[in-house]
Amino acid sequence: MFGFGGKPRMPNMTSNVVLHCFPMCGNPMQPEVFGLNGIMECYKYAINNVILSGPTLFGPLLKEAMKVAEAAKQAY
Repeated sequence: MFGFGGKPRMPNMTSNVVLHCFPMCGNPMQPEVFGLNGIMECYKYAINNVILSGPTLFGPLLKEAMKVAEAAKQAY
């Protein structure tokens, strides 16, 4: 899961500037979560560890989604 338009304050990822695409779990090496429970836990973690800010730019998030989709396509 990726977030956008925020300043993460996480142990593995902290930024003083707005990031437009960041792993909501705080782990850049493993942004995946599993199942509805994983999604909900990730949102809870992010709500407590991300300062929401603007502007909100979707381009970086869409580019990351395209990279993930391309990697999954290559794996099959």
